[in-house]
Order: sequence, then structure tokens, then C-alpha cells
Amino acid sequence: MTSRPFHAGRNVRLLYALGLAREFTPMLAVWVVYLTEFRDLTLTQVGIMEGLFWGVKLLLEVPSGAFADRFGRRATMITGIGLEAAGTAVFAIAGDFTLLVISYVIWSGGLAFRSGNDEAYLYDTLSSANREREYTDRIGVYFALSTVALLAGGLVGGVLAEVTTLQIAVLAALVPFALALPIVLAMEEPPRHRMTHPPGILRTLRDGVGAVWRNNELRSIVLLQMTLSGAFPAYFLLSQPFLDGHGVPLALFGVLAIPVHLGRTVAGFASGRVARRFGLPATLTASLLGVSGGILVLAVVDHVAAFAGLALAMASVAVALPAIGAYINDRTESRVRATVLSIGPMGSSVVLAIMSALAGTLAAASLRLSFGVMASAVLVVGGLSLLSWLGADRVAPIADPELAEA
Repeated sequence: MTSRPFHAGRNVRLLYALGLAREFTPMLAVWVVYLTEFRDLTLTQVGIMEGLFWGVKLLLEVPSGAFADRFGRRATMITGIGLEAAGTAVFAIAGDFTLLVISYVIWSGGLAFRSGNDEAYLYDTLSSANREREYTDRIGVYFALSTVALLAGGLVGGVLAEVTTLQIAVLAALVPFALALPIVLAMEEPPRHRMTHPPGILRTLRDGVGAVWRNNELRSIVLLQMTLSGAFPAYFLLSQPFLDGHGVPLALFGVLAIPVHLGRTVAGFASGRVARRFGLPATLTASLLGVSGGILVLAVVDHVAAFAGLALAMASVAVALPAIGAYINDRTESRVRATVLSIGPMGSSVVLAIMSALAGTLAAASLRLSFGVMASAVLVVGGLSLLSWLGADRVAPIADPELAEA
């Protein structure tokens, strides 16, 4: 029986559609306020929950990457969507702290099956048509479209919370999964080189981790990737208390997030062009300074206008991550690609767990102090990681000889 031909262009477009559908999340505009005002949690409790969320994700990141390398990208996407939907549903109806924690465990498990796998799916899809050089631009478009969906979801969530209730806005977060499932079912598994006797998950896991551990360039740039993710709590955890503390109505939460999302969108589209024009070292240096500087604005300026600093910080992250992803992909074999790509998110989960718990605790005393500590940590640790990578990178040969010849 002749297998159906794989259409790379069609599946790239479906991945774009998946990003749009899955990231349309109304509750993200109000979820912190929902927990503090509707469920009567303190910011310290929210920070602890966030720390647990990223801690669970940490434990599942690399195993889920090995699952994707062993059983396929598409099956992993379906598994992740099911877990995320279940966790979100429990979160929306949970009435006490224990049930909210349980919802976070399920939800974070689903997210672990997403990170690394999406990027591996895109790279393998492009590779099937010898279009690997498009990866940075394509993943930038994917991230940008996801950001557009986040913006739209935030606008809807803020309005829903204002005209109905906070819980309705949270319940609306189930819509993305209803939209995403048929898209994933229409996607095809990209063709990859497969062994006659493929190794088990434990062997795949060991090979993927070893590929990063033994390579100085990969190890250093993955550490930088992890550090840059430490900026995210400034937006998803502290932005809502910041706006609430400056008397901004709930309906405007999504509106004021527009500059942040626009910055991320434009930066995602431009990432490949910027990296090619200025080179990866200059791009990553500017991104690190933009991230720490943007967050620092919120620490030193006590005015709602300081919210613009988040646009700079998030845009800087959006420029860096696609370029880092392309660097890692070009130096990784397909058989362990999702495993390797999940190591960065695993480390990011460690960073996010620590930063979220720390940010929530410090914010209970002073939001500006919390922003200041976050900016300093990203700058110092990120600077050391960047210097380590600059010292280690000597244009190391990439994993696929065909790519090296190209």
C-alpha cells in the first residue's frame, strides 16, 4: 500500500492555525485577579501555586520530549491538548486551594507535552522539503500568531469579566481546546529517519540529554534560553496586580496589554531578519539588555506608563528565542530533536518556579522591589550565560552533514 504524500506547506499552515486556536485564552487577562478577588487567595499563595506549576512542568519536560521522539509529534500534541483542557476545566470550577493546586498539576503536565514538540514538528516538516533554512522565520511567524491570539483572548477576557463575572471569563478558556482539536487531527506526522529497532524512551532520554551536556555551545545557549524565560513572571504574574494597583478597570486590562503583544508579534516576525542582519551574538546581547532594561523601568517608575517597559522586555525575548531555537535545531539529530528542544523549557520551568515564588512573595511587600530583583537576576545570570556561549562558540559543525553542505 502506497503511503499518502506528506505536504510540508499544508502542515506548516495547520501549525499556524493551531497556534492561533490554542493561544486564544480569555482567562489569561484576569486569572490573577480571579484568584485573589474571586477565590480570596493572597499573592503569596498565587506565587506558591505558580512555583508548583512550573515545578511539575519541570519534571515532565524532558520525558515528554522523549515521548514525542519515540511515539510521534502529532500524538504528543493530542495528549497535551487533552491534559490542558482537563486542567483548565478543574481550575474554572475549583472552589478551594487544594483543588486549584490539583488543576495546576494537570494543566502544567499538558503544557510540558507542548514545549519542544511544536518546534520539532516545524523543523521536521520543513526538513522533509529541504526548507530548514526557513525555520527561524517560520517559528517567528508561529510565535507572532500565537501572540496575536493571546492579545485577542485577553481583550475578550477583560470585557467578559467586566460585563459578566470573573468565573465566566475563566470558563471561556475551554474554547481554545475545542478549536484546536480538529486542527491537530487534520495534521500529519512529518516523515523522519526511523531506526529498524527504535530505542526506548529511557535511551532516547539519555541520548538527548547527553547531546546537550557534551556540547559546550549547546549547553551555554540553552542556559541563556532558560534565563531569558525568567522575565515572563513580570508579565503573567505581576502585570495584573500592577494595573489593579494603579486603578485600571478590568475591561482595560486587555487593552493596555496591546503594546506588549504587538511588541512580541513584531519581534517574532523580525527575529530571523534581525539575526541574519546583525549576527546572533549582537542579537542576543541586545535582547538581554532589552529584557532587563524593560523590567527595570517598572521598578524605578511608579506610574501606569511604566507598563510600556513590559513591551520592550517581551519583545526582546521574542527576538531571541526563535534565533536560539534555530541554532539548537541545526545542531541536533532528528531522532532526539524533541528531547533536546525540551531541555531548555525544562530549565525554564526551574527558573519560572523560582522566579514566580520569589516574585509573588516580594510583590506582597512591594511590586517595585519584585520587578527590580527580577531585572537584576536576568541581567546577571543571563550575562554570564551569554559570555560563556560567546567563549564556547567556534562555529561548531551541525548535526546533519547535508545541512553543513548547504
